[in-house]
Amino acid sequence: MENYIQCNVYPHFDYHKKLKFYLCVNDMDTTNGCFKVLLNKLDMVNDIRNKNRRNNIFNENHKLYTKTQHIEINELTPLKAKA
Repeated sequence: MENYIQCNVYPHFDYHKKLKFYLCVNDMDTTNGCFKVLLNKLDMVNDIRNKNRRNNIFNENHKLYTKTQHIEINELTPLKAKA
């Protein structure tokens, strides 16, 4: 995977809480780089955020790994959207 070293392709949370939205100019599905989410883990993320929000990566191959729970990309749920 290209750019795999960047944070945004690893399972992560944004360490600054902010509103995030996507405006799709094309239909988005699992074949064209869709956005993925980790469902039902808000309590876990909030707990980690309160301890050290800079350690926001859930994959042990990244330098900012939270050291709490390893999550692979294939464990995330892809979102589909219409343009």
